[in-house]
Amino acid sequence: YKYNEKGNKILSFYYNWFNDNWDCGSKNEYIYDEKDLLKEDIRYVASDENWFYSEKTEYAYDSYGNRSLLVRYRWDEDFNNWKKETKAAWTFDERGNSTLYIDYVWDEDSNDWINNHKLINKSDYQ
Repeated sequence: YKYNEKGNKILSFYYNWFNDNWDCGSKNEYIYDEKDLLKEDIRYVASDENWFYSEKTEYAYDSYGNRSLLVRYRWDEDFNNWKKETKAAWTFDERGNSTLYIDYVWDEDSNDWINNHKLINKSDYQ
């Protein structure tokens, strides 16, 4: 791992055991916003000693710092761009408890997010 001056992880490497050696198969770069909240996580895969995009996750937060949105993308080598894949959204109450979670999958035919799962959390003090 590698960390920045604020103690945030900015780089990690993942190794696989292959032919009696540890082989570096992928790495992740982490980007933070001005509040030191994780904004982006980019994964690269190794091939022939080069790094290639694999997937990317973007994060958003509510005004209290709760993660309220996560969007995942896959790298499309044919079109040389990021393709939407999945999205998750959270809602929180005034105590910071998660009250709603919804995730979606991207539908290329309709060019829109399609509902996938929904979880409603209720507490005794609502």
